[in-house]
Amino acid sequence: MNQSIDLYGTDVHGTMTVTTDGESVDVNTQHSGEVEAQDREGEQQEDLSSNSSSGCINLNTASNEELQSIVHIGPDRAAEIIDLRPFDAVSELTQVYGIGDGRLGDIKSEDEACVGGS
Repeated sequence: MNQSIDLYGTDVHGTMTVTTDGESVDVNTQHSGEVEAQDREGEQQEDLSSNSSSGCINLNTASNEELQSIVHIGPDRAAEIIDLRPFDAVSELTQVYGIGDGRLGDIKSEDEACVGGS
């Protein structure tokens, strides 16, 4: 069902300012771009979810402390993840010192880490 609703997201548009006079609404964004609506069924695709209702820890937005709740991620690795952002897939964690295929397998099987946005 297409309702022709304008969609905005800080991942695409950056800072947004919404003003209203009580009857109309004006949205100003830092960047131009287009956000595409997704069907509810597609919201939790592997490596594309955000840390919303799925409860995943988004590698691109999570705090240092949140990242440390992922198996094999301590303070140093969390800091390195933050420095290496953005990630397009959880599998890119092999760029982090000390995360090889074995640890990546543990992280993926835990199913807590995800990426989303840019």
